[in-house]
Amino acid sequence: MTVVNVLLAVFGALLAGALALLWRLRHAFGWERTQLRNEIDRLRAALPPTDAAHDLWRARAETDEALRDLDAAHARVALFENSLAEALTERDEFARDRDEFAAERDRLASERGRLTTARDKLAERHDKLATNYESLRKRHKRLTEDIAELRSHRNEAQRVAEEEASLRKKAEQRALPHDSAQMSHPGVRAQLDRIRSLIDPGGTSAQPLSNIRDMLPAMAQHPSLSADAVADSVIDGADLGAVVVRAVSTCGDRHRRERQHRRDAVLLRMPTAQGRRHLLSTVAAGAPDGAWSQSAAAHACRALETQVARNADFLAEALDGLAPGPVPPSAQAALSLTLANVGRAVEVEGKQRGWIALDDSPAERATATGLTAVLTPLDDRQSRTHLVFGVGDGSVLRLRKGRWEQVFAAADAPGETAGPLPGNTAVASALVETLPRELLVVCTRPMTDLLLREDTGRQFADLWSAGQPTLPWFLSSVVAKVEAAVEDRSLVCLWDFGYAADAEEDRFWDAGPVGSAGSRIR
Repeated sequence: MTVVNVLLAVFGALLAGALALLWRLRHAFGWERTQLRNEIDRLRAALPPTDAAHDLWRARAETDEALRDLDAAHARVALFENSLAEALTERDEFARDRDEFAAERDRLASERGRLTTARDKLAERHDKLATNYESLRKRHKRLTEDIAELRSHRNEAQRVAEEEASLRKKAEQRALPHDSAQMSHPGVRAQLDRIRSLIDPGGTSAQPLSNIRDMLPAMAQHPSLSADAVADSVIDGADLGAVVVRAVSTCGDRHRRERQHRRDAVLLRMPTAQGRRHLLSTVAAGAPDGAWSQSAAAHACRALETQVARNADFLAEALDGLAPGPVPPSAQAALSLTLANVGRAVEVEGKQRGWIALDDSPAERATATGLTAVLTPLDDRQSRTHLVFGVGDGSVLRLRKGRWEQVFAAADAPGETAGPLPGNTAVASALVETLPRELLVVCTRPMTDLLLREDTGRQFADLWSAGQPTLPWFLSSVVAKVEAAVEDRSLVCLWDFGYAADAEEDRFWDAGPVGSAGSRIR
């Protein structure tokens, strides 16, 4: 309330001052008006009456006209001000329109620049596509010519193989033991001893069945019902003059107990390059947790055969007169292309056949496959150079002077060669030399571990150092029981005799009767 009272007091003082000022102004203006009236009367008295009236009327008329001119001027000024205001408004609108047009112009210029860049990129891509098309057309033409040449080589190879088969058949017919003198050959006697050790004169088994079962690996109680089911064990081999080859892939005890199928694969083929024969030995190891790894492994072997046949001429250059050492760049490029095509073939096959993972792992894990291969020339020579390549954890071992040497391991090579196909195609390669009567083994990781162990490696070396085993005996030596070894076993053994004549001298191998001490490894 104190503030209000103060405000009211101030306002009252101001009002009283204003009224006093008005009163003073009134008296001042009244006095000035009286003075003006007195001056007018004095002027009227000084001037004649008619002239004064006339002048006053004229001054009044001029004053009225001046006022009208002033009003007209005020009206024109007001009109001008309105026009100026409208002009300023229009100027502002034009400025806004100008800014909008400038922004639109900038946007159109940017769009034009982007379209120009896109046009240039499309033109560049068109040029690249045209170049690629021309390159593909030339490559197609070259591949067509290569296919025609390969067909001619294949026909020639078939003709040579037929001639060799005919000659081999004639030689075998000449070598058949027709009389008692030939029946006395040590190799034939050893085979007969094996049979006599198992069969008594009455035709019954000479050994208890339980003992025979104890020497063999455990067999699955039921066949696999999987859509990817394969044979429990496979074996292959050939006597190729100076080179003797045996291949085995057998299911491990762990997979048998869990009623799972074998996940490895082996393949032996003979691609022909530049009129010369070569042996392709392939071992593929599917991932243990791969749902379709065995099918992928088998398909990878077949795809590798196709790709090696296409690039056989380029790969053969690495085997002609070269000492062990780095692989030539041309052969390395051919191997990289070969493995890349094999990886794509496995991936395409998986998509076509619906190979997918059974868990949350990536789909390519379902077809993960390690691949190790050896390309071997088959002509007679004192020292033989093998082209070794692969991805994954496979290895190549050499038996030299009774000792195992790991001469190749893709996982130990520089780069990302440890990963399996189809995700990894960084191939590792090397040139490996063998001398006469040396053994080269291409194998998966479980078999590598057995051969590099001191005890089992020495026993396998003793078993295989004599050379040229029969297929059943070779299978029995591979599947022999080994403590704590329960994984799949897959390998290819290459016996190098240097010359075909030397291989003929070891045609028979007295390995001892089946069921002897050498058949069980502890």
